[in-house]
Amino acid sequence: MRRHAATPRLIVGAHALVAALTLAAAPALAQPTRVQISPFAGYRWGGELEARDNALFDRDVDVDESEVFGVRVEVALTERFAIELLGSHQPTQFTTNDDELFGDDRAIADVDIDTLQVGLVFQGGRGQVNPYGVVSLGVTRLDPHVRSASSDERLSGSFGGGVKVFLNRSFGLRFEGRGYWTDTAEDRDDDFHDRCCDSSSNGDLVQGEVTAGVIVAF
Repeated sequence: MRRHAATPRLIVGAHALVAALTLAAAPALAQPTRVQISPFAGYRWGGELEARDNALFDRDVDVDESEVFGVRVEVALTERFAIELLGSHQPTQFTTNDDELFGDDRAIADVDIDTLQVGLVFQGGRGQVNPYGVVSLGVTRLDPHVRSASSDERLSGSFGGGVKVFLNRSFGLRFEGRGYWTDTAEDRDDDFHDRCCDSSSNGDLVQGEVTAGVIVAF
């Protein structure tokens, strides 16, 4: 098969164009932005409620892995630190597996998990590629779609990290991995039998997620 002589020139030209655009954008990228809005979508997994930790089922139940989506609003405090407001929604299911070796997970009820947290972001720089870490604290709302059961709000926290890639001063991409913890023993309501989780135990709901999103900065 004959090789086209133009192909190497196209590759070299493409590399030169990318380099030129990067150099041209560098002065603008160096200027700090005060506010970043970042809608995102991703995948969340993990989480179990033991039989002693919930008043809905007489067995251990898992939270099924599923999609997650939401938005982050970040306000810069300094060049290195920012305050973040996070809101996310996970539509998922409670599942059970009576035969853990060979059986498939069986869905027993839908559940919505909504999280609202405030966090501190610490980032490595203000260039085109910015690695960062984040820790947050807030509230998670568990809303099982089960007759006679009501939603329940619990204390929750998260931590994670990722990278921001700015294409210009006002627009970029954000990739993140984060772990979540929800205290399923926080509620002290006497009517816990009508709620999601039993206040008499010390269980925790632990989940992980990976997400990708865009950044609009100004």
